[in-house]
Amino acid sequence: MIALEYEVFFRYGKISIRKKGYKKNIRIERAFGSEYTIDRIRERTFENRTKYRQYEKQSFKRIKGFYNLYAYYYFLLKTFKQKPIKYIPSYIREDVKKMDEISEQTRFLVSNNIETDKQFFLFAKNKNDELNILIGEREKLWYKYKKNDSNKDEIKVKINSITKDINNLRRVIKLCDGIKERCYKIEEVVKEVEKNERKGEKKYELK
Repeated sequence: MIALEYEVFFRYGKISIRKKGYKKNIRIERAFGSEYTIDRIRERTFENRTKYRQYEKQSFKRIKGFYNLYAYYYFLLKTFKQKPIKYIPSYIREDVKKMDEISEQTRFLVSNNIETDKQFFLFAKNKNDELNILIGEREKLWYKYKKNDSNKDEIKVKINSITKDINNLRRVIKLCDGIKERCYKIEEVVKEVEKNERKGEKKYELK
């Protein structure tokens, strides 16, 4: 929550949060239900920790989908970064330094409910289709703007609005391109990590 720019308050056995820049606190148990009591959060944290331990031990062949692959890889990076280790291999060293970028990509997959490869590629295709449609609409408006002596201000407002939407879509598409490019690398890195662990090379350290 702190990483997402929220302040967290513990009062009278309850948890409240407040987004940076806002004045009102939100008591999460009241807003989101019984799953967000302190006791239930502790229980779910323990459950998630147990799942991560199981996740760490499972075969890479069983990890399917972009989100699962990203979540597993992010877990591996945190393990490499936090352990008192001897050496971080070159094939993973750069991504340890890019954890913020990988975290952003992981949050992007979560926020858009993308769990499988099929969902990812369909999402990316839809965004590219939307972009092409908007670019076509903007070109028509520019043509109309140049040919029309009246209503220029109204047309320019529409052009500016579409341009804003285009820029937002381009940021999303850039994120998708980054995820797609990194995902293939992640597959190779995870295989390399597992191969080294099978050889007994389990301790690493950043030099």
